[in-house]
Amino acid sequence: MASILFIVFSGQASAIFDSFLYSHQERYKELKKSNENPTNHFVIETQWDNGGHTGFMLDFYDWLKDNDKFKNVFPDNFIMPPPMGDLKTQISRWAGYLIKNENGKNISQSMGYRFAAISQALAELTELINTLKEQNLAIFSDEDNMNILNTFSDLYKEFSQDKEMNHSVGNLFLSFLYFYSFKRLKHLDQTLYEHHHQVFFNFLKDLSLVPRGCRFEFLIDGRYKLSADTFDGIHIPSEHHFDDYVGDIPANPETYSITAVDGEDLDHKFREMINVSDIVVIPPGSLSNWMPLINKFKAQLLNKPIIWVVNSFYHVSEVNLRGQIEYMRKLKLDPIVLAPKVDTPFDGLDSETRKMFEESYSNQQKKPVNFNETLANFQDLKVLRCIPLKELEAGEGGIKYKSEFIDILLSQLSLKAEGYENTETIYELSEKIVKSLLSQELKVN
Repeated sequence: MASILFIVFSGQASAIFDSFLYSHQERYKELKKSNENPTNHFVIETQWDNGGHTGFMLDFYDWLKDNDKFKNVFPDNFIMPPPMGDLKTQISRWAGYLIKNENGKNISQSMGYRFAAISQALAELTELINTLKEQNLAIFSDEDNMNILNTFSDLYKEFSQDKEMNHSVGNLFLSFLYFYSFKRLKHLDQTLYEHHHQVFFNFLKDLSLVPRGCRFEFLIDGRYKLSADTFDGIHIPSEHHFDDYVGDIPANPETYSITAVDGEDLDHKFREMINVSDIVVIPPGSLSNWMPLINKFKAQLLNKPIIWVVNSFYHVSEVNLRGQIEYMRKLKLDPIVLAPKVDTPFDGLDSETRKMFEESYSNQQKKPVNFNETLANFQDLKVLRCIPLKELEAGEGGIKYKSEFIDILLSQLSLKAEGYENTETIYELSEKIVKSLLSQELKVN
C-alpha cells in the first residue's frame, strides 16, 4: 500500500478525508492481526497562532512557565502545547464514529461547549475525562497522574480570574490530555519516540479519539506564526488577521511564510515524511493552511506526485484559483487537480437554497470558483472533474465535497500506486479509477 502525506489538515475542510481515515483504520487493524506491516499515512496538523480562546490558552501557557505550582509537576524541558483549535474540530467529529456508543456522541457534543463561567467549563472538562476513564480505566488508573486534573483546573482558574472570556471545553480537554500524556512517559519506552508530540497522538489513538493507521504530526516543536503580504504591500501578521482581512487586494502567494514562535523548527521531520511518501495530497481549505509549507518545502516537492483537492471558494485575502494555479506553475509544480463535476458549487440548488448559501458565503467574505471558466485557461493542466458535492444541514458548514467518493478514490489509489508500472503515472492511475467510479454511477454520485 502506498504511503500518502496530507498537508495540511484544517478544521472543517479536513472532513473530506474522514471516510478514508475510517476505512484505512479497518484495513490497518486487519493487517496488524495478520502480523503484516501496513504502510503508514501521514497527516500534518495545523498549529497556527490564533486569537479567541486559542490565543487565551497560549497566554495561559506563557503564564504557566513561571508558575511554581506548575514547575513542581513538570520539568524545565517540557514543551507547551501548540494551538490545537483545528484538531479540536476533527476530534469532535471522529469521537462520534470511533467510540461506538453513546459516549462518542457525548464527547463530540461536549467538545463544542463554551461557557462564560469558568466553574461550568471546568465541570464539563471533568465530566469528559470521567467519560474517557469509564472506557479506559487502565489508562487513567494512576491516581498521581489523575491529580494533574485538579492542578490543571486550579491553575487555569487562578489565571482566568477577573478575565472575561468564553471558555472552550474542547480546548481545555485537549490541553489537559497533552499534559497528561507527558506524565505517562515514565510508563513508556521513551526511545521509541522522537518527541512528546508522538506520545500525545498515540495517546489520542489509545483513547479512540484519532484514527489509527496514520501518523499525525505537528510540524514543529511548539507553535509558529503565519504571515504574508498583499500585492500592494500590506502585511498580514497572523492567521487571525487573514480571517479578518477586509482589503481589496489579496495576499501574494509567494509571500506566505511561517516562523517559529515557541520551540524548535523541525524541518527534517517534514522532509523525512516527504521522502517516504509515494503521493502528497493538498486538502481543500484556506491557502493560509498549506501555502506556507508549499513555499517552505517546494524543492522537496518537485519530484513527488501531488494531488490537489482545490477549494470551491476563496476568501478575499486569497488569490482566486487561476492565480493559485499560475503560482504552482511558477514553482514548476505539476499537481493533479481534483475538482467538482459542476461549474460552480451553487449549481443544482433550488433558487431559495441557492440564495441562502450565496448570502452565507458572501457574509464570510468568500467567493465561489467558476471552474469551467478558470480551468479553460490551462489546456495542459492535469484535471479530474469528478468530485460530487453535498449540501449540509444548517450549522454544519455549508457545501462540502463528498467524503465517500474521496475514500474510494484514495483507497484504490494507495493500494495500486505502490507497485504501479513505470510506464503508468499516478495521474493515469487516478484517471482510470475516476472513470471507473463515474461509469459505475455509485451511490456517492
